[in-house]
Formats: sequence, structure tokens, C-alpha cells
Amino acid sequence: MDSRLKNAQKESIHETARRRKKNGDLVDVEVHAVPLPLESGEQDVLALYQDISERLEAQRGLRESEELFRAVSATAPIGIFCTDANGKILYANNRWAEMTGRTAEHAMRKGWLDAVHPDDRVAVERLWESGFALQMELRDQCRFLTPDGHVNWVQWQTRALLGADGRMEGYVGVIEDIAQRRAAEKRLLEAKEAAEAASQAKSEFLANMSHEIRTPMNGILGMTELALDTDLKAEQREYLDMVHSSAQSLLGIINDILKSTVTCWRSFFLNGDCSQLSPRMDCKPWRPSEKAWTMARHSPSCSSII
Repeated sequence: MDSRLKNAQKESIHETARRRKKNGDLVDVEVHAVPLPLESGEQDVLALYQDISERLEAQRGLRESEELFRAVSATAPIGIFCTDANGKILYANNRWAEMTGRTAEHAMRKGWLDAVHPDDRVAVERLWESGFALQMELRDQCRFLTPDGHVNWVQWQTRALLGADGRMEGYVGVIEDIAQRRAAEKRLLEAKEAAEAASQAKSEFLANMSHEIRTPMNGILGMTELALDTDLKAEQREYLDMVHSSAQSLLGIINDILKSTVTCWRSFFLNGDCSQLSPRMDCKPWRPSEKAWTMARHSPSCSSII
């Protein structure tokens, strides 16, 4: 540096250097040196040293931060982009290029809208324009169509980037590939519909079983009760009591089976719950009334059976 200062007798010097303090520590300085003519006619040098250690450290930290951001952005599993206040893309990472099938340079030259599927393009453009006008956060799903014809379902989200004066300077956004998620949701929906169809089939089966089994069982119980009201021998009454008891037990088992369903069919055939059916329908399980048994007892066609 001393040799350089000698050159300052002829021309000005402005550079950075490292100087050693009195305690021996090295310090970064900015040197300003200019020729200084003396009254004797000799040339001397006027030099100013400014400690720039903190400034260099801040610049080094900023440079490392930028390098870290670019490394993270380049390897991020989601697309990241930034636009100016007019919606023109200023930056897009590698993942964005992978999902759109277009380079970041292409997006910066020709825009990003051509990457959107033609069927979704109008809706996305309308949402984008309204979001810019209102300076609001945007979030939506759409399809990207790559140049080779591959369709990618994505979810994108943007947030306004405001300057120090509060004016919008652009948007920062992220894009996530949701093709696998949508496929899983579709499989889940199909499984749900299949389960509902199976449940409906079960309910219809139980309803048919209720009609086909309970109706004749009620007839057996009713006719047995009529027979028990007649003059019978002790042995005949014992047989009919066994028939009646067995029929009641079997009807109880059928009722327990039918109670396993939780559909409207169960309410219709077992409990008479008409909350989900027409209010004009009588949903109570049918059992012959005493008047009906009395009429049947005096009917010629029934008396021969009894």
C-alpha cells in the first residue's frame, strides 16, 4: 500500500485494502488518496482511510442469503414465481418449468397464460385480473397443458408484494402438483359410492326379507291364536302353544336381524317411522286386529281351515 501511495503523488487513488491496527488485527478499509502539493514545491499525498468491515460483512451476508435462496428455490418441490405489477413473470424456478413444460425464459418473454389448459384459461385469466385489481390473495386449481400434450392438475396461490409506500409491486406465488391427490380423492369417492350402493342393496334385501318372512309369520301367529280360542283337547292345545311360542321366538329373531340396518327401510318396516317418507303413508307394521280375527272366525272359508 505504501508503494501505491507514492503513486498518489501523481494521480488519485480510490480502492479497498487491509490495514493492520495498533493491536495487530487486520481491518478492511476504503482508501481515498490524492496528490497534495506543498509550499516548498514538493508533492505529498493526502490519504483517508475508512473502516468498511461492517459494510463488507453485510454485503457478504446478503450475497450468501441470495445464494441460499436460489439454491432452495431451484430444488424446491413446488413451483415458485414472481411477477411485476402488470403480471409479467420476473422469476420462475426449475419446478415451475417442469410442471409447465416451458422454460423460465419462455415465461418471461411470452407470459405464463399459454401454459394453462385452454378449457381453464378464461376462468384463470378473469380471476387473475380481478385479484390484481383488488390486490387480494388468490388461490385456485387449474390444469397445465405441456407442449407435448401432458395435462397436470395444479393448485396455485399468490400473494401481493407491496412496496414501502404500500403500493403493489407484483405478486409472489407458488404452484403445487396435485395430480396424485386428485387421483386419491377420485378413488375415495368411488369407494364411497360403492359402499353406499352396497348399503342400499343390504337395506333393500332386509326390506324384502321383512315382507317375505314377517307377513306369513304374522299369519301363523294370528291363525294360531284363533285356533287357541276354540275348544281343543289338551294335547291339541299343547301342540298349538308350542307352535305359537316358536313363531314368536322366530319373529323376535327376525326383528333383531332387521334392527341391524340404519336406513329408512328399517324405520318403515319395524318402527313405523315416517319422518323420511310421505306423511300420508301409514308405516306401522301390520298385525290383524281382533275384529279381523272375529270376522275370519265366522267366515266359511276360514272356519274350514281353523
